Amino acid sequence: HRNFYGSAAALLRSLYESYTRGKWLYLCASEDRLSKFSDGGDITMKDMIDDLNKLASEYPEKDRFSNFHKRLWPTYNDFTHTGIKQIVRRNTSESIEPNYEPGFMQEILQHAGLLGIMNGIQICLIGNNVELAGEFLERLSEFTASTNEMNRRES
Repeated sequence: HRNFYGSAAALLRSLYESYTRGKWLYLCASEDRLSKFSDGGDITMKDMIDDLNKLASEYPEKDRFSNFHKRLWPTYNDFTHTGIKQIVRRNTSESIEPNYEPGFMQEILQHAGLLGIMNGIQICLIGNNVELAGEFLERLSEFTASTNEMNRRES
C-alpha cells in the first residue's frame, strides 16, 4: 500500500490558485492587466486578492475572500514547496517515512471538496446558470455543515 498524501496536499494550492486566477480574470482583469498577464507579466496573488476584495467591497462578506486567503495560502504553499508542514509529515523519530495523522487525508479531501464546489459556483455564474449556481450553494451549505459536524465529533 502506497500513500500519496503529500502529493494530494501539494495539489490543493493548484486548485485554489486556479479558482482565484479564473475568478480574477473573469471579474476583475482590465484590458491592460489582461494583456500583461497573457504576455507573462507578473500579476501576484496579492494583487488578485486585492482586486477581488475591491469588487466585493459593497457586500457584507467583503473580507471573506481575503480572510480565506490569509488563512489557507501559507498552508497550501507550505505543502507545495515542502515547507515545515510537509516535512514533519514525512519524518518519524527513527526514519524518513510517511508520518501522517489518521485524519490528515480526510482534511485534504475536505479542502478539495470545498474548492471544487467553489469552482462549480463560478463556472455556473460565468455561464449565466443562476439556478445551478444556487444548487451548488446548497451543496456548499450541506458540505460545510457536514464537515463542521465531522470535525466536532473528532475533537
